[in-house]
Amino acid sequence: MHSVLLMVMLVARIYVADSDDNKITVIEQGKAAEAVPVSANPQGIAASPEGRRLYVSSGGRNVLDVVDRRTARVTRSVPVGPKPGNIAITPDGRRVYVCIGGRPAIDIVDTASLTKVKSIETGSAPQSIYVTPDNTR
Repeated sequence: MHSVLLMVMLVARIYVADSDDNKITVIEQGKAAEAVPVSANPQGIAASPEGRRLYVSSGGRNVLDVVDRRTARVTRSVPVGPKPGNIAITPDGRRVYVCIGGRPAIDIVDTASLTKVKSIETGSAPQSIYVTPDNTR
């Protein structure tokens, strides 16, 4: 009888918005692995729950870039309000919330149609946004 030892290594990836440039840097095993071109002045990054897409807000073009993680390319740029910043995605992956510093507001992007579906005015310039795990707040 033969014993087989199977080792599986899960590689953690860290995505860094290079806000003075037009790229995000992918870090694997403690070093830069690749640079993914995106729109100018990336601010916020969120991954879709299933891991197929990255969403990146661009302060230079006022868009939310949709990046295919397999090809590392922008597949769509969704127009959002001025000075988009940090973003959050719902646990089910259906909506991306984008802090808009230039109005101030939160823009909501539908991930199925890849369009901005709503904008919610806020009392002051939003900096960060989070979605609760149960998707209620």
